[in-house]
Amino acid sequence: MAGEEFGVRRIAPLSSTRTPAAYPKLRFVEHSKLDICLRAFVVNNPPVSSPRSIIQLTRSFIRDQRMRRSLMFYVSLSSVLMVFVGAVLIDTPLRRHPIAFVVWWAVCAWLMLTSLLLALFDMLAIRAAARRERRELARRIFNENHPDEDTH
Repeated sequence: MAGEEFGVRRIAPLSSTRTPAAYPKLRFVEHSKLDICLRAFVVNNPPVSSPRSIIQLTRSFIRDQRMRRSLMFYVSLSSVLMVFVGAVLIDTPLRRHPIAFVVWWAVCAWLMLTSLLLALFDMLAIRAAARRERRELARRIFNENHPDEDTH
């Protein structure tokens, strides 16, 4: 069959001889916002590493609180793993190769800094949301206590 020499096996198209009952039942999987956002980004924007596409992807990660916190978790986890691996498992090979040593710890420091900046941004976003809610609550309470006064 064509394509098998590359390890790819082609599946015959569904014909009248094969019924849907012959296939296992498919599960419906709920996609996370991250999956939907990344799929929409890839579909709408071809894989070009232009500054505009990178900025759009970064904004989508930062604006959504769940995505931002997931990103913070994975960046923090990867930096902690890099510290452990660099300090315990590959300490001797890194010391033998100074360029690899500098690159390894620079990437680790970059991940730590990214995690720190994401946490700082998250803290500021939470404070801004709380301030906005406090103002909205004060406005509602003020309008509730003085219903006879109209805005000028």
